[in-house]
Amino acid sequence: FEAFARYPSAYRRRMKTVFNGVEIVKSSGNREKVKDRLGLAEGGYVILAVGRLHAPKNYALLMKAVARIPDVNLIIAGGGAERENLDRLITRLQLENRVRLLGDLPPNELGDLYLIADCFVHPSLWESFGVAVVEAAGAGLPLALSDIPAMREIAGEDALYFNPMDVDEIEEAVRKLIFDDSLRRGLADKGPALVEPFTVQAMAKGFLSTIAGT
Repeated sequence: FEAFARYPSAYRRRMKTVFNGVEIVKSSGNREKVKDRLGLAEGGYVILAVGRLHAPKNYALLMKAVARIPDVNLIIAGGGAERENLDRLITRLQLENRVRLLGDLPPNELGDLYLIADCFVHPSLWESFGVAVVEAAGAGLPLALSDIPAMREIAGEDALYFNPMDVDEIEEAVRKLIFDDSLRRGLADKGPALVEPFTVQAMAKGFLSTIAGT
């Protein structure tokens, strides 16, 4: 509603927010087998990020934060124009054994990634929405998110936030989710309630309610 703050109050009173509906991706796979297929060491923590490889997603800074944290693997699902730059950064940071760029994946394979991940990190500088954030919460993953309006709108107080321009804050957020068991479990438990307004069913009800004027 902030974008319409200067509109007449009579106009704003008739407005209704209907959030995008997101199908929660499920996996029928086996966690150990999926990790083995991806060549991930047993016992290593897995951070997941999902989104196009372009500069506003801010994956370069996330990689620099991960480089500071031993025994942590980073998986990024998504393709895009930044692939070559990120590949070069992986080599420069000596992260070849800890970072995987998997490209674009079909929904069933994305479900496997949500299955094996220990947490979900979204370092984007700007977003209008975050489908993958909702999917991750629905899969029971704790969230560490950029402190930007779109992420606050989705997750409210049910995520850990960081300044996406500050590598120290990104590192601190990742360390908290990985090494603070109580925090990680607490945020993961909030996933089902978090995704409730973003289901396809909630979206359909919202449209029907708007059409009916209720």
